[in-house]
Amino acid sequence: MRLKILRFGKDDNSFVLAGGTTQMGYILKIGLTVLLTFTMVACRLQGSDKRVDQVSGYITDIQNHEILLSAGPDGQPPMWFSNAPSGLEIGQQVTVIPDAHVPVALTMPPHFQAKKVTVMARASDHPSKLTEQEAVRKAIHKVTFPYYAIEDVTYSSASAAWEVRVREWVNEVFGSENPKTARTIVVRE
Repeated sequence: MRLKILRFGKDDNSFVLAGGTTQMGYILKIGLTVLLTFTMVACRLQGSDKRVDQVSGYITDIQNHEILLSAGPDGQPPMWFSNAPSGLEIGQQVTVIPDAHVPVALTMPPHFQAKKVTVMARASDHPSKLTEQEAVRKAIHKVTFPYYAIEDVTYSSASAAWEVRVREWVNEVFGSENPKTARTIVVRE
């Protein structure tokens, strides 16, 4: 954007820009806009630096003794955890207690070190040959989003199939709720 100087003021420190805005007024408007923008972003981030006591989610990837937990339906971001015990499998629902004494890698998704990982056992009260873990694992292969929340996993006796509801995870600071990013994946035996 080009600004045309129309005339100089009475002293050499001010001038009038095209449209009648003085230099100081222009700077104040830009400064106020920047300040409001930073304030809005800071308010959205408020509480995001809270200490994480424990998180739950489904394991969506395993690489070199690290597990990737799905984003939570409550807005929890997807998270990598190193120091994961062997024997974990994709599709398992787990609760992880991060090690609070190890620095967090502030990448997206963030990297924590796991202090304790507990597999959440589910009672099987359905006639399906597939377990919930197997259904989630099959559904994960059909997800096209880079990061996502597994919102719900249910077995429908009427259709004799598992229904896995996933929603694309988008950083809440820059994203918005978009119903098109949610879908239910049906997994049949």
